Amino acid sequence: MISPEHLPIYDSHQRTQLQLINSPATPACRRDLAERELDIARSVLKMAGGAQ
Repeated sequence: MISPEHLPIYDSHQRTQLQLINSPATPACRRDLAERELDIARSVLKMAGGAQ
């Protein structure tokens, strides 16, 4: 269960993944993983926004 106090963690995780994706030094395989993680974080944040 994800509660409101978890949302800052997901927001921070989203920003971290975006930094990795946008960094030219990030290897392609790590960038792919970051994109999947970003999708998860965005889904959680979207569901939380829809529930408010």
